[in-house]
Amino acid sequence: MIPVWKLKRELARIGQKLRMPFSLIRALVSKHFYDRNKPNLIRLIAGKIALHPDVAIALIYQPTGLQDSLIETCRHLVSNGFSPFIVSNAPLNNHDRARLSEQSFLIMERSNFGYDFGGYRDRILHLLDVGIFPSNLLVINHSIWFPVPDETELIAG
Repeated sequence: MIPVWKLKRELARIGQKLRMPFSLIRALVSKHFYDRNKPNLIRLIAGKIALHPDVAIALIYQPTGLQDSLIETCRHLVSNGFSPFIVSNAPLNNHDRARLSEQSFLIMERSNFGYDFGGYRDRILHLLDVGIFPSNLLVINHSIWFPVPDETELIAG
């Protein structure tokens, strides 16, 4: 005799598989409407760092305010010849926006649509749309603690 818990598990798995096509269609339709309205859904803020051949695009999601480690990461990137392009998947307050603009060449505020990969996609497409083709492109996430010790030459030019 098959245990009841196994039957429930397998019935739930069948239900998930039956919902998959509808989830995929919904995701495709949502992406279409997001892309169509993207100019109205994102905010671009010019930063004070010049655009260099090397660009670091950093995705952040810090809805309760910036962590100081992010500013340190940006400073480290700038000191190694990178122009930080910050993409925030949460609205920034004026103070944080001002702090980031001192250490970046561009800030993009967007909704958290598509989560991290949606943010990566939007920022790379934006670079291509405006004709920026970096010599080196560094893609990082706010959850990465960077820089490691000051002596590191991980991104040194």
